[in-house]
Amino acid sequence: MHTESKKIIERAAHLLGLKPADYARITLEREAKRTLDDSYNIKFTERDWHRFFQILNEDALPNEALTNAASQYEEAVRTGHLKE
Repeated sequence: MHTESKKIIERAAHLLGLKPADYARITLEREAKRTLDDSYNIKFTERDWHRFFQILNEDALPNEALTNAASQYEEAVRTGHLKE
């Protein structure tokens, strides 16, 4: 480990009353969680954000596959093959 890095870690650990190894483990775990959390988030540009909301607000008609699925579901419920 780089000497300067080691000194920084030791000073920070001391301030928190931790051993350097414990401080390093806690810090690495926190950063790993942050990295994972960031990977789950979708990041939009302002232009993309506006387009996303524009699409959400548009009146869209269901496509043929969705219409067929809805009909099949209604038929299954009506005939008792599927309960609501």
